[in-house]
Amino acid sequence: NQLDATVYLGRAYRFGWWGIAKDEARSTALLRKASEAGNTTATTLYAAALIQGLGVAADVPRGTAMLKDLSDRGITEAQMEYARYLSFGIAGVPKDEAAGTALYRKVAELGDANAQYGVCLALLGGRGVPRDEAAAARWCDAAARQGDEWSQLKLGDLYRTGTGVPRMRGNAYYW
Repeated sequence: NQLDATVYLGRAYRFGWWGIAKDEARSTALLRKASEAGNTTATTLYAAALIQGLGVAADVPRGTAMLKDLSDRGITEAQMEYARYLSFGIAGVPKDEAAGTALYRKVAELGDANAQYGVCLALLGGRGVPRDEAAAARWCDAAARQGDEWSQLKLGDLYRTGTGVPRMRGNAYYW
């Protein structure tokens, strides 16, 4: 439909896809239009543009409020984006590793491989949660089995070093 096409074109301008020159202002204008029409993907991307000042004057409080609202409504892509901003304190969003990791875990429990990998890394690094190598390995394994390449690499390394799992050369090579 036309709304989805507007979102894709907005992304193309944002990231320079398909040979289209990057144009953050045009991207943000398209995403804002689609957001105002109710597209949650566009709203997520528009909120990120507001937070980072991409093609528009930065408005961290407004962008953060938009992401939080979408996240609270259960919009997975917004939850992932908001978790990332919270976990790392990106672009003026106050860093809150515990809240970021809790949000990653919420999405991970629904089976999202990217979120599962995020929980794995948080548990390995003790970011917002107590360090737990065995639990990290379980989350990494769940994501790896879904084909997430970063999780596969990490899981192979965990088996190579015996971190959270028994040291097993065969499994390390497999992953």
